[in-house]
Amino acid sequence: MKIKPFTAIIILVFVCALVGVGQKPSRRPRTTPPPTPAPTPKSTLSIEAGIIYKSTGNQPVARTKFRLLDTDLADIISGIGLPPDFESKQVLDDPRANLIYNWALAVEYSNDKSVIVKIALTIGQHTVQDATTDFNGKAEFDDVKPGHYFIYAKTETRGGFAIWNLPIEIKPGKNSVALDQDNAAVAF
Repeated sequence: MKIKPFTAIIILVFVCALVGVGQKPSRRPRTTPPPTPAPTPKSTLSIEAGIIYKSTGNQPVARTKFRLLDTDLADIISGIGLPPDFESKQVLDDPRANLIYNWALAVEYSNDKSVIVKIALTIGQHTVQDATTDFNGKAEFDDVKPGHYFIYAKTETRGGFAIWNLPIEIKPGKNSVALDQDNAAVAF
């Protein structure tokens, strides 16, 4: 079978169009997807809270909400201030603990609740996570990013109240802390 010259040219043009003869091969740079960042290791923090009384021993701090704060409670309170109608008392040597003590009293006795609400809202804004203790005073914070935090809670005691504002460093993996009146910022 003989191909006519005109037909041969058409076939050649068609093949060249398909193959791209006469064109420089396109060299797309190979794109490597960016490496997937390693996931930040998460940690857990187990707490056990109790008030130890001389006569009856350990009383678990049960059904109490504990918060993991990214800021010191005393800094939150000092940034907002106490209600103007509340007269602060100097009862503790540590000025930061004394501020927390006066704030706790202001919550109960001040008529100006707007400042108290503002402090409560600010505490909420600085809460990384919260956990409520069971009847044995135990709770766990799960999937916490390692770092520096403050454990905050307020509970009633037989003689008054206890407030924790405990600085803690959470490391990768499992962490635990026991809370009692000895490591509370204020305990009466």
